[in-house]
Amino acid sequence: MKKKSRVKLFLCIGLCFLGLILNFLPTGVQFLWQLLMLISGCFALYVAGNAAADRFPKLKKTVFILKCIFWGCFFLCLGTFLVVESLILSEERTEKNIPNVEYVLVLGAGVNGETMSAMLWERVNAAYSFWQTHPSSVLILCGGQGPGEWISEAECMARWFLEKGVPEDQLILEDQSTNTKENIANARELLTQRGVEDSSAVAVVTTGFHLYRAKELARQEGFVPYGISARLPRQPFFWLNYHCREFVSVLLMWFR
Repeated sequence: MKKKSRVKLFLCIGLCFLGLILNFLPTGVQFLWQLLMLISGCFALYVAGNAAADRFPKLKKTVFILKCIFWGCFFLCLGTFLVVESLILSEERTEKNIPNVEYVLVLGAGVNGETMSAMLWERVNAAYSFWQTHPSSVLILCGGQGPGEWISEAECMARWFLEKGVPEDQLILEDQSTNTKENIANARELLTQRGVEDSSAVAVVTTGFHLYRAKELARQEGFVPYGISARLPRQPFFWLNYHCREFVSVLLMWFR
């Protein structure tokens, strides 16, 4: 095996090993380790193709075509990622001069038993800070009950807000959703039942990387959304993991 091929093979092994390490880190980076495993597998196939072409000259033309396809797909994915990421980054900060909206959508995140995850805690704190300056706003708490959650995300948030002194009649629980699209669609239905028009302005509270998609989905439901950004918890690899995962989620939103 040529020296360059050995270097590429060691790189693949290194990426695979890093992915395995990430798999054993605290929850929140599963997507990143799966992505690294996929990338290492692709490069392993690339190295194997080069080795096959060196050993079997008749395969050189076929391997060359496959390599062109490989690099074409690589640069297409890279370009798409940069475009999508620029859109995500452009929306990840809290908007300035948010009007006095009547409703605030607080999007859920994981609950461990009955305890908020770090990401959900950041979101409710961002929502509470906004509510303190807009105390007439009604908070719509979005999030159903998933695996490992003893109560719904909406119920977990409601308990926290009640402890903070938010009146119960200013909390609306949307506790049936399992994803962002359902969060907002179900919230739309609850507001429709209250006679709220489609073109109503709402504030949407979620983590920064999530705001672009959340606002786009809100527009699809007829809302005029204003974004309120919650901080991303400072844990190893969180930023990279969630931005890569959000890239895939945005593509799925576009093509569904």
